[in-house]
Amino acid sequence: MVITFNCFPRRRFFLFAFIFIVVSADASAQTTEHQRTAVAGKNDLRCTLSYSSVLYSMTTDLGPSLELDSTLGIDLSFKEIYEVSALFPFIVIAGLNNTNVNKFGFAAGDPEIAASVTARSGDWQLSAKASYTCPLGIWNPYQAKESRLISGTGYHRLEGTVSALKYMDPIAAGCSLGAEHCFGKAYKEGTGSIPLSVSLGLFATEALNGAAALSAGIYQQYSPAPRIDGIPEQPGGRYSLSAALSLLLNKNQHSASIGISKSLSDLASPFALRFELAYTLKKEDSQ
Repeated sequence: MVITFNCFPRRRFFLFAFIFIVVSADASAQTTEHQRTAVAGKNDLRCTLSYSSVLYSMTTDLGPSLELDSTLGIDLSFKEIYEVSALFPFIVIAGLNNTNVNKFGFAAGDPEIAASVTARSGDWQLSAKASYTCPLGIWNPYQAKESRLISGTGYHRLEGTVSALKYMDPIAAGCSLGAEHCFGKAYKEGTGSIPLSVSLGLFATEALNGAAALSAGIYQQYSPAPRIDGIPEQPGGRYSLSAALSLLLNKNQHSASIGISKSLSDLASPFALRFELAYTLKKEDSQ
């Protein structure tokens, strides 16, 4: 399970998702084999490269545009216990108005590095993760107006998450609890910060066969109001609630997922669809 926080601007509506590669599934394979190999294998070393992407339609000062939000990831796991990972987000924007002189734009987002540890006890899997996000993306209003996009938040961000997962073949279900602190955003009036935000997730995955699984989850987060030199910008904080459903496909070293999510705290918001591809290299246990 990977929980990711994206800090991109609000979109007016979701346009469409593209690229779906069908991975052949062996329907005769055991569900327990799929579940154990896809979630909890036994490898001395595992390296996973991933790419995820969402395509949006949006309107800028120069007219209608298409925006592609993408993330490149690398994940290293040792003995299925210790794990380090890095995420490199970026945005590509393309103007649809033929009168635009500069039709294309590109900006890097806020990269993230993380470390986690996982323990297994019977049917339970317990994990703890810590991550840091560096504010390298565009967030300043003047830069955003010039480049026609926003790719970051301006905050240094520290986050800690603990999660518990129980295997109940062919279902694995669990929960996660996270805390986040944002700080160091430079304003003319002072330094901005967001005090401790908390999040809670409930999720489950069911193995359909040896190569496919269905995953669903409900996620909520409460964030206090941003502060400048300790003074809140507004009286209250922000609460968000969302639900997600996705199809996971796994075949040998390749995996893919396609899913849909919806904000339940803002029912007027559109559905969103996210696509991800991953390639995993493994060094098997020497025993």
